[in-house]
Amino acid sequence: MNENDIAIIGAGPAGIAAALQLARFEIHPFIYEADRAGGLLYEAGLVENYPGFPKGVQGPELAERIAASLDDSRSTLYPHEVTAVDYREDAFHVMAGGSEAEFSRLIMATGTKPRMLDDVDFEDGTNEEILYSIQGLRGSEGQSIAIIGAGDAAFDWALTLARKNDVTILQRSGSPRCNASLLRRARESERITVLEGTSVSAISRSDTGRFALALYGGGCLLRDRMTVDNVLAAVGREPRLECVSRTILGHAEEMAAAGRLRFVGDVVNGLRRQAAIAAGDGVRAAIDLCTVD
Repeated sequence: MNENDIAIIGAGPAGIAAALQLARFEIHPFIYEADRAGGLLYEAGLVENYPGFPKGVQGPELAERIAASLDDSRSTLYPHEVTAVDYREDAFHVMAGGSEAEFSRLIMATGTKPRMLDDVDFEDGTNEEILYSIQGLRGSEGQSIAIIGAGDAAFDWALTLARKNDVTILQRSGSPRCNASLLRRARESERITVLEGTSVSAISRSDTGRFALALYGGGCLLRDRMTVDNVLAAVGREPRLECVSRTILGHAEEMAAAGRLRFVGDVVNGLRRQAAIAAGDGVRAAIDLCTVD
């Protein structure tokens, strides 16, 4: 197996961990990453369950540390989005940046993408202004922010933003779906309000140019609209697989059994989307692909 024999698509914790393990086999993979290396950790606040950080570590710091570990790995980082991945003539064909490359083995660490709001009536083009990432709000101060969703991401974003802003979490269900640590810290914050049993039926612009949210709760439309400076949606994520051909998806198990293909990290881990799990996935995939009989 030569050093260009394996490609990794995605440079989050799973993809980078795979590359580091491959380097131990003196294999230096080709890594595709359209965004910055480090993955979804740039969206995270305090990461409390990654080994080596007894007091936790901020997500962006951990992302940068993981990305920096690539520096001496001799891997090639290709900063272009992968538009298509197919399998034909006994090789994986990866299209990115207007060029195509062939590999005999492939590690898919493409992660996830945010699920869009699909049950809200948008007015005045507001659907294009809803945020699905915290990046545009980092550093904001003195704003009112509504977060739609009640999972780990929603509460984690709320805790980060509530340092200098007022945040309202709109929780459709009667109870939050986040972990106990996030819930406790949110309840201790004076700048976070949680509206239970409340969903958003429509979003428009107010007379002052702010977002106006029509809220639905208790089986009826609430009389007063909430107005806020920004709306952030955290209503779940789904696997990022749109670039993968049906041929690969339909024969993934066979290719895995033959030691040709691995899907690792958040793209396959469902609700178990944790950086530590993803890193372990990457290491295991690299070992499997290099020691197959």
